[in-house]
Amino acid sequence: MAFLLAAVISIVLLATKIKKRSEYIPFGPFIVIACFINMMVPFNVIFMVLAKIFTLGMA
Repeated sequence: MAFLLAAVISIVLLATKIKKRSEYIPFGPFIVIACFINMMVPFNVIFMVLAKIFTLGMA
């Protein structure tokens, strides 16, 4: 979940030119955010959202 969150936000930051390709984007905050999401959101909800994403809505 941390990797997916980091990928989406990093793509947005690079596309809007807030960050350059040569600049670092720290991964630690994404791990913390994913941890809080996993603690606060029930597993069934997380599973259904990830299933919809990875199966392109066919699940």
